[in-house]
Amino acid sequence: MINIDGFNITEQIGRGTNGTVYKARDTNGKLCAIKVLNKTSDFCIRRFQNENLILNQLNHEGIIQSKGSGTSRDGLQFMVMEYFDGMNFRKYMENYSDSKLKSKVNIIKRIAEAIGAVHSSGYVHRDIKPSNILINPDSHEVKITDFGIVYIPESTLTQPINIVGTPCYLSPEGFDTCKVSPASDVYSLGAMAYEFFLGQPLFDYKNLIKIQDMKSKAKNETPKRPLDINNKFPVNLAKVINKMLRKTPESRYQDCNEVAEALDRVIDDGLRKTRVVFKI
Repeated sequence: MINIDGFNITEQIGRGTNGTVYKARDTNGKLCAIKVLNKTSDFCIRRFQNENLILNQLNHEGIIQSKGSGTSRDGLQFMVMEYFDGMNFRKYMENYSDSKLKSKVNIIKRIAEAIGAVHSSGYVHRDIKPSNILINPDSHEVKITDFGIVYIPESTLTQPINIVGTPCYLSPEGFDTCKVSPASDVYSLGAMAYEFFLGQPLFDYKNLIKIQDMKSKAKNETPKRPLDINNKFPVNLAKVINKMLRKTPESRYQDCNEVAEALDRVIDDGLRKTRVVFKI
Protein backbone atom coordinates (compact mmCIF):
# COMPACT_ATOMS: atom_id res chain seq x y z
CA MET A 1 0.00 0.00 0.00
CA ILE A 2 1.25 3.49 -0.82
CA ASN A 3 1.84 6.28 1.72
CA ILE A 4 0.61 9.85 1.32
CA ASP A 5 1.13 12.30 4.17
CA GLY A 6 -2.09 13.35 5.88
CA PHE A 7 -4.11 10.33 4.75
CA ASN A 8 -4.72 6.86 6.11
CA ILE A 9 -5.12 4.70 3.02
CA THR A 10 -7.09 1.55 3.77
CA GLU A 11 -7.73 -0.28 0.50
CA GLN A 12 -7.57 -0.20 -3.28
CA ILE A 13 -11.03 0.30 -4.79
CA GLY A 14 -10.28 0.70 -8.48
CA ARG A 15 -7.55 0.51 -11.10
CA GLY A 16 -7.33 1.69 -14.68
CA THR A 17 -4.61 2.04 -17.30
CA ASN A 18 -3.39 5.38 -16.00
CA GLY A 19 -4.49 5.53 -12.37
CA THR A 20 -5.25 3.57 -9.22
CA VAL A 21 -7.94 4.67 -6.77
CA TYR A 22 -7.71 4.08 -3.03
CA LYS A 23 -10.15 4.50 -0.16
CA ALA A 24 -8.71 6.69 2.60
CA ARG A 25 -9.43 8.93 5.57
CA ASP A 26 -8.02 12.40 6.05
CA THR A 27 -6.67 13.84 9.32
CA ASN A 28 -10.25 14.63 10.41
CA GLY A 29 -11.33 11.05 9.85
CA LYS A 30 -13.43 11.93 6.80
CA LEU A 31 -13.65 9.36 4.03
CA CYS A 32 -12.20 10.26 0.65
CA ALA A 33 -10.91 8.60 -2.51
CA ILE A 34 -7.35 9.16 -3.69
CA LYS A 35 -6.46 8.63 -7.34
CA VAL A 36 -2.75 8.01 -7.93
CA LEU A 37 -1.18 8.30 -11.37
CA ASN A 38 0.49 5.08 -12.48
CA LYS A 39 2.61 6.65 -15.23
CA THR A 40 5.41 9.18 -14.92
CA SER A 41 5.75 10.69 -18.41
CA ASP A 42 5.44 14.46 -18.69
CA PHE A 43 2.42 14.06 -20.97
CA CYS A 44 0.57 11.81 -18.49
CA ILE A 45 1.39 14.13 -15.58
CA ARG A 46 0.10 17.16 -17.47
CA ARG A 47 -3.08 15.32 -18.44
CA PHE A 48 -3.58 14.17 -14.84
CA GLN A 49 -3.20 17.72 -13.58
CA ASN A 50 -5.55 18.87 -16.32
CA GLU A 51 -8.17 16.39 -15.10
CA ASN A 52 -8.01 17.94 -11.63
CA LEU A 53 -8.44 21.44 -13.07
CA ILE A 54 -11.48 20.32 -15.07
CA LEU A 55 -13.11 18.67 -12.05
CA ASN A 56 -12.62 21.87 -10.07
CA GLN A 57 -14.67 23.68 -12.71
CA LEU A 58 -17.51 21.16 -12.83
CA ASN A 59 -19.94 21.59 -9.98
CA HIS A 60 -22.77 19.11 -10.37
CA GLU A 61 -24.18 16.47 -8.06
CA GLY A 62 -23.72 13.83 -10.75
CA ILE A 63 -20.00 14.50 -11.23
CA ILE A 64 -17.34 13.27 -8.83
CA GLN A 65 -15.77 16.23 -7.02
CA SER A 66 -12.04 16.94 -6.61
CA LYS A 67 -10.81 18.03 -3.19
CA GLY A 68 -7.26 18.88 -4.23
CA SER A 69 -4.09 17.34 -5.60
CA GLY A 70 -0.41 17.02 -4.84
CA THR A 71 2.79 15.00 -5.08
CA SER A 72 3.78 12.38 -2.51
CA ARG A 73 7.25 12.10 -0.95
CA ASP A 74 7.92 9.30 -3.44
CA GLY A 75 7.08 11.60 -6.34
CA LEU A 76 3.64 10.14 -7.06
CA GLN A 77 1.03 12.47 -8.51
CA PHE A 78 -2.28 12.14 -6.66
CA MET A 79 -5.73 13.66 -6.61
CA VAL A 80 -8.07 13.67 -3.61
CA MET A 81 -11.73 13.18 -4.51
CA GLU A 82 -15.01 12.79 -2.69
CA TYR A 83 -15.76 9.23 -1.60
CA PHE A 84 -18.96 7.90 -3.13
CA ASP A 85 -20.70 4.89 -1.67
CA GLY A 86 -21.71 3.09 -4.81
CA MET A 87 -20.84 0.44 -7.35
CA ASN A 88 -19.48 0.38 -10.85
CA PHE A 89 -22.36 0.79 -13.31
CA ARG A 90 -21.21 -2.30 -15.24
CA LYS A 91 -21.75 -4.37 -12.10
CA TYR A 92 -25.12 -2.67 -11.54
CA MET A 93 -26.23 -3.54 -15.09
CA GLU A 94 -25.35 -7.18 -14.47
CA ASN A 95 -26.91 -7.50 -11.00
CA TYR A 96 -30.02 -5.36 -11.49
CA SER A 97 -30.97 -6.35 -15.02
CA ASP A 98 -34.51 -7.17 -13.91
CA SER A 99 -35.21 -3.62 -12.65
CA LYS A 100 -38.35 -1.96 -13.97
CA LEU A 101 -37.88 -0.09 -17.23
CA LYS A 102 -39.17 3.20 -15.79
CA SER A 103 -36.51 3.02 -13.08
CA LYS A 104 -33.85 2.40 -15.74
CA VAL A 105 -35.04 5.39 -17.78
CA ASN A 106 -34.78 7.63 -14.71
CA ILE A 107 -31.21 6.43 -14.11
CA ILE A 108 -30.15 7.16 -17.69
CA LYS A 109 -31.80 10.57 -17.40
CA ARG A 110 -29.69 11.32 -14.31
CA ILE A 111 -26.56 10.28 -16.16
CA ALA A 112 -27.58 12.46 -19.13
CA GLU A 113 -28.06 15.45 -16.82
CA ALA A 114 -24.58 14.98 -15.38
CA ILE A 115 -22.96 14.69 -18.81
CA GLY A 116 -25.05 17.66 -19.89
CA ALA A 117 -23.31 19.72 -17.20
CA VAL A 118 -19.97 18.72 -18.76
CA HIS A 119 -21.24 19.87 -22.16
CA SER A 120 -22.57 23.15 -20.76
CA SER A 121 -19.05 23.85 -19.47
CA GLY A 122 -17.60 23.44 -22.96
CA TYR A 123 -16.09 19.96 -22.60
CA VAL A 124 -16.64 16.52 -24.15
CA HIS A 125 -16.00 13.54 -21.86
CA ARG A 126 -15.03 11.18 -24.73
CA ASP A 127 -15.13 7.97 -22.68
CA ILE A 128 -18.69 7.47 -21.48
CA LYS A 129 -19.05 3.80 -20.58
CA PRO A 130 -20.40 1.75 -17.63
CA SER A 131 -17.03 1.47 -15.89
CA ASN A 132 -16.72 5.28 -15.75
CA ILE A 133 -20.00 5.70 -13.89
CA LEU A 134 -20.74 4.94 -10.24
CA ILE A 135 -24.24 4.34 -8.91
CA ASN A 136 -25.72 3.86 -5.47
CA PRO A 137 -28.06 0.85 -5.92
CA ASP A 138 -30.51 2.10 -3.27
CA SER A 139 -30.86 5.82 -4.03
CA HIS A 140 -29.90 5.57 -7.73
CA GLU A 141 -27.61 8.56 -7.24
CA VAL A 142 -24.96 8.55 -9.97
CA LYS A 143 -21.47 10.00 -10.38
CA ILE A 144 -19.52 10.43 -13.62
CA THR A 145 -15.80 9.68 -13.15
CA ASP A 146 -12.53 9.55 -15.09
CA PHE A 147 -12.07 12.84 -16.91
CA GLY A 148 -8.57 11.94 -18.07
CA ILE A 149 -9.25 12.15 -21.82
CA VAL A 150 -11.76 15.00 -21.87
CA TYR A 151 -11.72 16.97 -25.11
CA ILE A 152 -10.91 20.62 -24.54
CA PRO A 153 -11.01 22.76 -27.69
CA GLU A 154 -7.59 24.25 -28.50
CA SER A 155 -5.73 21.99 -26.04
CA THR A 156 -2.73 19.99 -27.29
CA LEU A 157 -3.27 17.53 -24.43
CA THR A 158 -6.19 15.98 -26.26
CA GLN A 159 -4.35 15.12 -29.47
CA PRO A 160 -3.59 11.38 -29.11
CA ILE A 161 -1.69 9.15 -31.51
CA ASN A 162 -4.31 6.40 -31.36
CA ILE A 163 -8.08 6.55 -31.09
CA VAL A 164 -9.40 7.76 -27.76
CA GLY A 165 -12.29 6.06 -26.03
CA THR A 166 -13.65 2.53 -25.66
CA PRO A 167 -14.49 1.02 -29.09
CA CYS A 168 -17.80 -0.63 -28.18
CA TYR A 169 -19.18 2.71 -26.95
CA LEU A 170 -17.30 4.97 -29.35
CA SER A 171 -19.20 7.10 -31.84
CA PRO A 172 -18.56 6.51 -35.57
CA GLU A 173 -16.72 9.83 -35.86
CA GLY A 174 -14.69 9.03 -32.74
CA PHE A 175 -12.76 6.40 -34.73
CA ASP A 176 -11.52 9.10 -37.11
CA THR A 177 -10.81 12.15 -34.97
CA CYS A 178 -10.18 13.18 -31.39
CA LYS A 179 -11.86 16.54 -32.04
CA VAL A 180 -15.38 15.41 -31.30
CA SER A 181 -18.52 17.30 -30.29
CA PRO A 182 -20.94 16.67 -27.40
CA ALA A 183 -22.98 14.61 -29.88
CA SER A 184 -20.25 11.97 -29.61
CA ASP A 185 -21.01 11.56 -25.89
CA VAL A 186 -24.70 11.35 -26.85
CA TYR A 187 -23.90 8.32 -29.01
CA SER A 188 -21.84 6.68 -26.26
CA LEU A 189 -24.65 7.17 -23.75
CA GLY A 190 -27.09 5.80 -26.33
CA ALA A 191 -24.99 2.66 -26.76
CA MET A 192 -24.89 2.20 -22.99
CA ALA A 193 -28.64 2.85 -22.60
CA TYR A 194 -29.40 0.38 -25.42
CA GLU A 195 -27.47 -2.32 -23.54
CA PHE A 196 -29.07 -1.37 -20.21
CA PHE A 197 -32.65 -1.38 -21.55
CA LEU A 198 -32.43 -4.34 -23.94
CA GLY A 199 -29.92 -6.65 -22.27
CA GLN A 200 -27.52 -6.88 -25.19
CA PRO A 201 -24.75 -4.68 -26.61
CA LEU A 202 -25.28 -2.46 -29.61
CA PHE A 203 -22.91 -4.61 -31.68
CA ASP A 204 -21.18 -7.92 -31.05
CA TYR A 205 -17.47 -7.11 -30.86
CA LYS A 206 -16.44 -10.38 -29.15
CA ASN A 207 -14.65 -11.93 -32.12
CA LEU A 208 -13.28 -8.67 -33.51
CA ILE A 209 -9.65 -7.90 -32.78
CA LYS A 210 -8.83 -5.18 -35.29
CA ILE A 211 -9.97 -1.63 -34.56
CA GLN A 212 -10.67 -1.26 -38.28
CA ASP A 213 -13.36 -3.99 -38.07
CA MET A 214 -14.96 -2.29 -35.06
CA LYS A 215 -14.89 1.02 -36.91
CA SER A 216 -16.61 -0.58 -39.91
CA LYS A 217 -19.40 -1.91 -37.70
CA ALA A 218 -19.96 1.44 -36.02
CA LYS A 219 -19.99 3.31 -39.31
CA ASN A 220 -21.85 0.92 -41.59
CA GLU A 221 -23.88 -1.62 -39.61
CA THR A 222 -27.37 -0.87 -38.37
CA PRO A 223 -28.05 -2.27 -34.88
CA LYS A 224 -31.19 -4.25 -34.23
CA ARG A 225 -34.12 -1.98 -33.56
CA PRO A 226 -35.40 -2.08 -29.96
CA LEU A 227 -38.84 -3.22 -31.18
CA ASP A 228 -37.25 -6.11 -33.09
CA ILE A 229 -35.63 -7.31 -29.87
CA ASN A 230 -38.68 -6.71 -27.71
CA ASN A 231 -41.98 -6.04 -29.47
CA LYS A 232 -43.37 -4.58 -26.23
CA PHE A 233 -40.62 -1.98 -25.96
CA PRO A 234 -42.10 1.52 -25.62
CA VAL A 235 -42.27 3.26 -28.98
CA ASN A 236 -41.54 6.73 -27.61
CA LEU A 237 -38.42 5.48 -25.79
CA ALA A 238 -37.25 3.61 -28.89
CA LYS A 239 -37.50 6.86 -30.85
CA VAL A 240 -35.17 8.61 -28.37
CA ILE A 241 -32.64 5.75 -28.45
CA ASN A 242 -32.68 5.64 -32.24
CA LYS A 243 -31.95 9.37 -32.46
CA MET A 244 -29.07 9.09 -30.00
CA LEU A 245 -27.50 6.38 -32.16
CA ARG A 246 -27.70 8.00 -35.59
CA LYS A 247 -24.51 7.66 -37.60
CA THR A 248 -23.82 11.36 -38.13
CA PRO A 249 -23.40 13.74 -35.19
CA GLU A 250 -25.55 16.42 -36.86
CA SER A 251 -28.59 14.13 -36.85
CA ARG A 252 -28.40 13.21 -33.15
CA TYR A 253 -29.34 15.23 -30.10
CA GLN A 254 -26.62 17.87 -29.97
CA ASP A 255 -25.78 17.38 -26.30
CA CYS A 256 -26.89 15.36 -23.30
CA ASN A 257 -29.06 18.19 -21.98
CA GLU A 258 -31.31 17.56 -24.99
CA VAL A 259 -31.28 13.84 -24.18
CA ALA A 260 -32.36 14.50 -20.58
CA GLU A 261 -35.22 16.70 -21.84
CA ALA A 262 -36.31 14.00 -24.30
CA LEU A 263 -36.30 11.34 -21.57
CA ASP A 264 -38.28 13.69 -19.33
CA ARG A 265 -40.96 13.86 -22.02
CA VAL A 266 -40.97 10.06 -22.31
CA ILE A 267 -41.50 9.75 -18.54
CA ASP A 268 -44.23 12.42 -18.55
CA ASP A 269 -46.02 10.81 -21.51
CA GLY A 270 -45.75 7.32 -20.06
CA LEU A 271 -43.86 4.43 -21.63
CA ARG A 272 -46.18 3.84 -24.56
CA LYS A 273 -46.19 0.28 -25.85
CA THR A 274 -47.94 1.09 -29.12
CA ARG A 275 -48.08 3.92 -31.59
CA VAL A 276 -50.80 6.49 -31.12
CA VAL A 277 -53.65 5.91 -33.59
CA PHE A 278 -55.74 8.93 -34.47
CA LYS A 279 -59.35 8.36 -35.40
CA ILE A 280 -60.59 10.27 -38.40
